[in-house]
Amino acid sequence: MSTFDYFSRLTQRADLMDGMMNKLKVVDEMKSMPGHAGVLRRAANRCLTCNQPDACQQWLLDEPNPDEAPGFCRNHDLFERVTSKLDIEKSPDV
Repeated sequence: MSTFDYFSRLTQRADLMDGMMNKLKVVDEMKSMPGHAGVLRRAANRCLTCNQPDACQQWLLDEPNPDEAPGFCRNHDLFERVTSKLDIEKSPDV
């Protein structure tokens, strides 16, 4: 893989991860997490090494208002924890 190909792939995957985080509305919560730089770095690495970027791109195009990341997403569990935390914070006190 040439240097150009590597940076092209890196840019594509960063765009996919950004799209996923925005679609799931987890950007602000992830930025406020303790150790967020490390969390984001590990998430980006999982995205960079994913073998399903085409499926991810299609999912981002097809899902207008998803409740969760697709099952094939290598960051599904991370995003699920973040969205669950957001749901708890938004729920009224019982």
